[in-house]
Amino acid sequence: MDAESQRVLEYLTEVEEGAEDVLATKQQIVDLDTKRNQNREALNALKTEMSDSGHPELRGYNLSPLSTEEIKAMNSILKR
Repeated sequence: MDAESQRVLEYLTEVEEGAEDVLATKQQIVDLDTKRNQNREALNALKTEMSDSGHPELRGYNLSPLSTEEIKAMNSILKR
């Protein structure tokens, strides 16, 4: 094989290796994007589930505000 053919073969080998790197990187980007979308969907599902369920720990206590007399009594107890 003459020098010119050898140089062409080396150049084509470098181009092929570069193309393989580009394709591998492109596939990695696609895989990472897929994973990002799956994570986004999971987070949205969790947010939806949380908002649908509400805050049951905050409901059902039937609390009412203290009356004026109760506040005065509490203040007198706390000042002792």
